[in-house]
Amino acid sequence: LAPQGLDPNTTYYLRVGALYGQTTIYNNVTVLSTPTLANPAQLGPSEFLALAGSSATVAWAAAPPSPPWASSRTCEGYVLLASSNNFGALAPAGAPVFSSVTFTALASTLTLSQAAGGAELDLSSTYYFRLGTLNWSGHPNFTTLPPLNFQIDQSTDEFSMGPLGLVDGNLYLSTVSVSSMVITNTGNWPVTLELSASTATLPSTPWTLSTFTGVETAALLGVFNAAPPPPALFNTYLTGTPRTAQASGNYSGGQSGYQIPPGGSVSLWFLLNLPTSTASSLVEKIRVSARAIYP
Repeated sequence: LAPQGLDPNTTYYLRVGALYGQTTIYNNVTVLSTPTLANPAQLGPSEFLALAGSSATVAWAAAPPSPPWASSRTCEGYVLLASSNNFGALAPAGAPVFSSVTFTALASTLTLSQAAGGAELDLSSTYYFRLGTLNWSGHPNFTTLPPLNFQIDQSTDEFSMGPLGLVDGNLYLSTVSVSSMVITNTGNWPVTLELSASTATLPSTPWTLSTFTGVETAALLGVFNAAPPPPALFNTYLTGTPRTAQASGNYSGGQSGYQIPPGGSVSLWFLLNLPTSTASSLVEKIRVSARAIYP
């Protein structure tokens, strides 16, 4: 029986018969009822609502509410799947399938973060997504989403304020880095950068990073710019609390670190204000970490 003309998400009951001339003789076998698939999900201009290193949230237009006698207008829920080997089509075999399900027809988002067995979603790899609407019997009607590789590359996680990328206590009280950290979007989706910094001197250091200078307290600022910027261009502090780049505002100079397109790069420069005094005799090291967030 061809499906043309059948309503979606509707249970149909079939009878099987034999035709003899102008007479149809039905057998006495009862054929099980069969529900058709629900209408596919209606995706918006941007399917991914939020992305991070180990989670992805997908959004769609919720199915309209419908009375019980008009179930063909809606669905019974949604299932979201993700796989790094395109659900077995690519090597390696046996890659985990991440899944999330809701049985609420009016839902419009689902989040994936972990697969059965404890494996975490790692968006530094390419993942393939499917979003399915569920019919009365729980069978999905899948829509394929664009593959996703949410990944950045830092040229270094340390900046060069002195020899070998270390902070020399004999530097001027305030100094601009002589080279930049280049951050490249190596994935296939636009990314916005979230930055944080910490002291990383081994075995330990009395230094802390803050938005002001003081005893054992340094202040580090960053700005995205294609060329070495003047000190007046720095306006955003780097501390242990992550701060998100903006199109204008945080870290923005001639570049912004906001929605960097696939293949795009930005250069991050640093201005360091040394502590007013320190008891440390070590050559200090400071580490800057960039994290890709969406959008």
